[in-house]
Amino acid sequence: MSNKRLGCILLAGLMAAGMITGCGSKDSGKNSSGNASGEQKQVTLTHWVTSAMQTDVNLKKEERFKEKYPNIKLENVMVTDDQLSQLASAFASGTNPDFGEVGQPDMAKYAYAGMAMELDGFMEDWDDLKNFHQESLDNFKYGGKQYALPSYSYTMNLFYNKPMFEEAGITEAPKTWDELLETAKKLTIPEKGQWGFNLLVSQWTEWWFEYFVWQAGGDLTKENEDGTLALTFDDPAVETAVDFYRQLIDAKVIQSDLTLNYENMQKEFANGHAAMTLMGSDGIAQFSGWGMKVEDIGMAELPVGPSGEKVTQLGGQCGFIFSNIDEETAQAAWTWLTFDRSKEETEWVLKNGAEAGSASPTVIVRNDVDISLGKINPEYQAAVDASLPYARLEFYGKGVVGTYVDAAVQKTVLDPDADVKAIFQEQQELAQKEAVDSFNEDILAAENG
Repeated sequence: MSNKRLGCILLAGLMAAGMITGCGSKDSGKNSSGNASGEQKQVTLTHWVTSAMQTDVNLKKEERFKEKYPNIKLENVMVTDDQLSQLASAFASGTNPDFGEVGQPDMAKYAYAGMAMELDGFMEDWDDLKNFHQESLDNFKYGGKQYALPSYSYTMNLFYNKPMFEEAGITEAPKTWDELLETAKKLTIPEKGQWGFNLLVSQWTEWWFEYFVWQAGGDLTKENEDGTLALTFDDPAVETAVDFYRQLIDAKVIQSDLTLNYENMQKEFANGHAAMTLMGSDGIAQFSGWGMKVEDIGMAELPVGPSGEKVTQLGGQCGFIFSNIDEETAQAAWTWLTFDRSKEETEWVLKNGAEAGSASPTVIVRNDVDISLGKINPEYQAAVDASLPYARLEFYGKGVVGTYVDAAVQKTVLDPDADVKAIFQEQQELAQKEAVDSFNEDILAAENG
């Protein structure tokens, strides 16, 4: 299994916040859930969603699907972010939904654990396959088998509030860690309920923390030649990253409520309380959906850290089938999956983004889409174009050991007296014992089987 780059595919203005992914079964050429005579059966597909996923675009897309496939009912089950991250537990108890959508780092774990159904047979008769970039598909192959279909990818960027910058007399986005800290200080005005920079410290901290470790010249893991996972939580760059987090916190330039979850923290940027934040390039759609004027949104590359090298994350989302669903349900889910990724729906999402002022610049998985329909702001596209050449996938094995990094980050960045080396070493030992050994065994078994 190789940690391939997603960036070998075309940039385009696909508004990623409008994408709800699905999953499926073999496309036999029949109408979904029909029998040999074409008779339609009613099928219900259960789908776990959070409140953030219930955007106007997503709901409209579901209505379009219902009109085209009236025999398939999409049943959304509302869950919290924490529940959505517990798909493995739900699968173990048989309470999982029919299909799921996850970030690129998690998919390997689900594939090797037997949670995801192989898609190769389903794709044999899929005429639309030729219109997808092979590189984007290959990122979801494990042991030579296809286990998921990509929906979109993005680069992580620095977003800033243009009116706040103008009011403070700041003419450009910060380009280094030092500039980020100083800019955040200038933009922090407590009496106005305004702070300089959002910092993710309450959940999923491993997601943003990895960027700062990379920018400090290190990494949290490495991939061995045979695809197995090795941990490097003791990399000196980890301490450097923790120290910078502590500087931001000590300077009181981040949100005062450190318990804010990711969605609510990002809404504070959209609502005009945070002057800067980090988000994927698909963030334009989300911020505008929360009421922020597109013309007030600035977008730039991530600041450079002590390593002196530019680096950012290239992320992506994919849809997969749970392996414990029946064939009829999987067939209906495949219909949703291919509908969601069709040229027609991709361009429809672009048009919706254009109506809001600009579609989000993301990395598209299709090769036949008219990206001009998105009317992407040249400034946004330039930020993504500049970031893409050095963008990298999240640290190898994040879906397996991310929670251990999260625990270490939360224990160290909020406590200035915490022993960084000792805490990260403790979490590394736990991760090795509880997760890495079994993950590596599954990889070797797949390679040898």
